[in-house]
Amino acid sequence: MIPKNLLPAFLMFLLLGCGYQSIYSNINTQSFSINKISTSGNTNINRKILNLTKIKENKEKNSYSPNLNLTSLKLKEVMAKDKSGNVSVFKITVNIDFTLMNKNQVSKSKTFTSSFVYNNSNNKFKLSQYEKIVEDNLIEKLAEEIIIFINL
Repeated sequence: MIPKNLLPAFLMFLLLGCGYQSIYSNINTQSFSINKISTSGNTNINRKILNLTKIKENKEKNSYSPNLNLTSLKLKEVMAKDKSGNVSVFKITVNIDFTLMNKNQVSKSKTFTSSFVYNNSNNKFKLSQYEKIVEDNLIEKLAEEIIIFINL
């Protein structure tokens, strides 16, 4: 039987001994250079994605660096209504089409989608604030997925 105070040390030894490291420990988007960034769709979402992923246009034009096409879309759908016809449940979906192109040929392309279902509120100000928070959380989640996609 292992004493309780040695168990955490033993687990740390096992994790460090097997080569475990955090999935985000070696992600570096600063070395990733982009010739040109083209965005379309929701400009607020595009700006937040580019800021969170730290993707910047390269000042020196390099023929080997890809071009980035980023298209975003935010949908707010009615999921359910009550007996009187008032909306009771909404769904926000954020879609991002991420395409890297080398010399007019697609080298990497993927569509990222994230959604969230929430209840309606009588206080419309609080509802709009909550929607902004939900949107920001969805964008952060998609930015993490994009960073992983770039580094694969």
